[in-house]
Amino acid sequence: SGTNAVRYGTMRENVLALEVVTASGEVIRTGTRARKSSAGYDLTRLFVGSEGTLGVITEITLRLYPLPEAVSAAICSFPSIAEAVGTVIQIIQLGVPIARVELLDARTVRAVNQHSKLSLREAPMLLMEFHGSPAGVREQAETVQAIAGEHGGAGFEWADTPEERTRLWTARHKAYFAGVQSRPGCRCITTDVCVPISRLADAVLASVQEADASGIPYFLVGHVGDGNFHMGYLIDPDDDAERARAEQLNHQVVERALALGGTCTGEHGVGLHKMGFLLDEAGAGAVALYFHHTALGAGFFGAVQHLQVVAQPKRLRHHDEQRAEQVGQHAPGGKEGHRRHRGKAGEGGPQHLGRHPQPAQHQQRRGDDDQPAQHPAQRQHDGRRQGVQARQAQHQALEQPVQQPGGQHDQRHLQRRHQHVQPFLHPVGQAGAAAADQLKQAHGQRAAARGGGPGLRATGSHGFAFRDMAPDR
Repeated sequence: SGTNAVRYGTMRENVLALEVVTASGEVIRTGTRARKSSAGYDLTRLFVGSEGTLGVITEITLRLYPLPEAVSAAICSFPSIAEAVGTVIQIIQLGVPIARVELLDARTVRAVNQHSKLSLREAPMLLMEFHGSPAGVREQAETVQAIAGEHGGAGFEWADTPEERTRLWTARHKAYFAGVQSRPGCRCITTDVCVPISRLADAVLASVQEADASGIPYFLVGHVGDGNFHMGYLIDPDDDAERARAEQLNHQVVERALALGGTCTGEHGVGLHKMGFLLDEAGAGAVALYFHHTALGAGFFGAVQHLQVVAQPKRLRHHDEQRAEQVGQHAPGGKEGHRRHRGKAGEGGPQHLGRHPQPAQHQQRRGDDDQPAQHPAQRQHDGRRQGVQARQAQHQALEQPVQQPGGQHDQRHLQRRHQHVQPFLHPVGQAGAAAADQLKQAHGQRAAARGGGPGLRATGSHGFAFRDMAPDR
């Protein structure tokens, strides 16, 4: 995301393919270099959005764009924030392919002038950039200038060379540091939201009015071309009342964005202060999936592979032959012994990588030991199952930090983490968490009524697979 997202999209639109190491240790590839595909799930976007929680990304294939033939930048001042935002809304709704459009309020422009020794007009300002052919850039600039004139825009300043564009964009790039230095000794509480472009004026104007009424110094910047804006509240770190007011302002900004059909965060992420708002935005059912991302990372792809095996027994036999080539020399009796040890795929359902019990006549024993021998593939998948169980234990430790055994340092760390998160779960968020627990309990009751255990169970390296799955379903 960032200043170029209005034309070129966010990271989601610019990642074509990934190489990922999943929680089970398997290396997979998602996506292709093709411009479009309708083959299977869109796993690339899933992994990009998960930000590393479903697997370790080791390779990325990105979309490339040619350097534009012509680039031109401009700044324009407006009598009010409402007029500046109205200009942006009209530009986007008319379909002008503007490359960048950023909003700075008068406070921010004043701080930038002091910080960077500039002489910009201290009024709400738009910074814009246009990419394309010389004729295309000229047409875009003329259209935008006409729209800005309808909204009282004045003081257009154009820049065509890289040096001139850098000078104009300094105001935007130094906005955060300029804002913080405008109040020596302060700390900045920042928040960001994103709303539909048609509701941008409502969200920005109400947020500015609330900040003015609070008396807390602040600054406003925004990637307004895609409906995203940031508020920075400059507080005295020793004033608890001021911090509480800033937190309240943050909550009001986010609640308004959700009410307008937006999101609680366009760029910064959820973190600690917006955990409750994530429940409001996504719902308890979706958040319950987030809570179990570790299990999904280990088991989702195993369930998919199990589906493939059940539906295509011929491919299963081909897979068995390939595995026998790889580990047959370690199994008793070579490849044939490996097949005998595994069992036949057509007897009692698929015998896939030691997931199902082996017939007694196929179990090999070594010496006088009563335990069946394990070939390398079995040991490998047992190890992966133990890894899944260990990750489940870690997840339970985070949910119940005080009850988990461990050193005093770990106990104190988990208690502090729990105590720090809990105050920021507002009542709606707490109700959503309770609803998520009720969903999980209801799921377990329905599974028990069907006969035996939950619908998902640990199955070696495949993490979780559907219990009731059978070849004839």
